[in-house]
Amino acid sequence: MIDIHSHILPGLDDGAGDPETALEMVQAYLELGFEKVVATPHLIEKSGFKITAEQIREKVWELNQKIGSNNLKLTILAGGEYYLDQPFINLAERYWPLSKLNDSCYVMIELPGLFLPDYLKFSVLETKVKNPELRKALPFLRIILAHPERNEEIAKNPIANIQKLREQGFFIQVNLGSLVGFYGNGTKKASELLVKKKLVDLVASDAHSPRQLKELVPSALKIVEKLAGKEFLEMVIKINPEKVLNGEYLETID
Repeated sequence: MIDIHSHILPGLDDGAGDPETALEMVQAYLELGFEKVVATPHLIEKSGFKITAEQIREKVWELNQKIGSNNLKLTILAGGEYYLDQPFINLAERYWPLSKLNDSCYVMIELPGLFLPDYLKFSVLETKVKNPELRKALPFLRIILAHPERNEEIAKNPIANIQKLREQGFFIQVNLGSLVGFYGNGTKKASELLVKKKLVDLVASDAHSPRQLKELVPSALKIVEKLAGKEFLEMVIKINPEKVLNGEYLETID
């Protein structure tokens, strides 16, 4: 299995606080059967999480070295979780080069919790982009929305809202913790509906600690299989995550 959303890197955000905790998370991942994990620290401009793609890559290298020295067999890959508090074009210019998932064409975005911003919409043909590298890359970028079921506006009518976002070209990643009620009953119901209707492209842990992995992930994976079947579970936790890492288009199941 592959987890494309994890706060495993020590000392960058509110995830693993130190290398020892990060290694505990590594051990938990291995016990659960994961082979690869994408480190997606928070990148929030108006907060203390002001980090760069280079810093993330350095931390990933350091953690992989520690994993190897402890004779463990988990691969950590670089990514990031960008908080969308401004139009994506503006955000991309501010943070360029972006910390894409495994340096593929996929970028992970976190929505505000209370509302769906008007500036969520953007055009890949934007002509006002100043950075020539971004202007060249923009048509090829694909946006993954991290845990949209946690957005209060989306949760009021999850099916219609997510269908609309998928039609606009966004890919949907649901948190495994949502399915077991970690974020509350409303989020749980929204996530269950989305999985049951197969409006989900990926599931991930969004783990910030070893405890979250051990207590939430096993039950959540069983819920996904119960609601949508084994084939769908394989798609959202193995097949599509691998396609993200390779920059390939994701599969769907009707």
